[in-house]
Amino acid sequence: MSTCKSIEKKQRTNLVTPVFADGMVVTADDLNAASAHPADLMRTLVRAAFGCGIVCGLRVTLNPDNDEARGPDANSLQIRLHPGTALDCVGNPLQICEDIVFDFKRDPCDCKPSTPEEVFIAVARCVVEEPAESDDCTDPCADTSATGSRRRDYVRVRAFSSSEFTELQSVCILSDEDLRMMELRQKERDPCDCLKQCLPCCTPCCDSWVFLARVVLDHEACQVKTIDQRWRRYIKPTHCLCGPDGIWERDDARIAKETVLKRRKKSAEEKPESTSTET
Repeated sequence: MSTCKSIEKKQRTNLVTPVFADGMVVTADDLNAASAHPADLMRTLVRAAFGCGIVCGLRVTLNPDNDEARGPDANSLQIRLHPGTALDCVGNPLQICEDIVFDFKRDPCDCKPSTPEEVFIAVARCVVEEPAESDDCTDPCADTSATGSRRRDYVRVRAFSSSEFTELQSVCILSDEDLRMMELRQKERDPCDCLKQCLPCCTPCCDSWVFLARVVLDHEACQVKTIDQRWRRYIKPTHCLCGPDGIWERDDARIAKETVLKRRKKSAEEKPESTSTET
């Protein structure tokens, strides 16, 4: 009688849990591993369920308030990033709570280019080591090397040139294949295959950027020519359930400019009435 041996293979994961024992000396590595395990576990689950991309908000528009304040004939090279939240490819949340304004106006001493310049706006996580806060009872002569530190999460938003953006190793952005599959799913109305797919593993040694917008600047005319947000990747539920019509943004630069013009027209119509009323 023949017997079959079962085949088993093991593979290591990135989840590590320290095991403590009575009387052992607990080191800093043990405590750091214990505190990192819940975060690693949450990132693994978040990345599997939602992938990477924009969760909500993070719209890029012209800066109409600044443009309006400078007068009806003024042009502006400023754009505004609105608050929102995204997930990078590792599963880290990227939260922006206040508006961020970029001003691409060049130094007047520099030569102005005759062709529009293309920049790419992206966001990434940044961790900064900060010293632990001390209280009034701390001995000023004590050794401060053993007081530990704190890691604080920051979010950095950067405008890349075209050459810089293409050299990034990890960017969460829609590809041509993604767009083709989105259009196909919209016709077939079957998002299940998309929701079951897993993203490829990220390179842990490099920054993970999330693409927000492509901006074309016309320095000769001193204005933002185009704000293109069609290549923004959203998290898996939005990406899989919404087709291109539900994800692609309209021309935000044109909408913002029209809003400014309407405000100016309304303000000009109200000024004569207020003057006649005072007289």
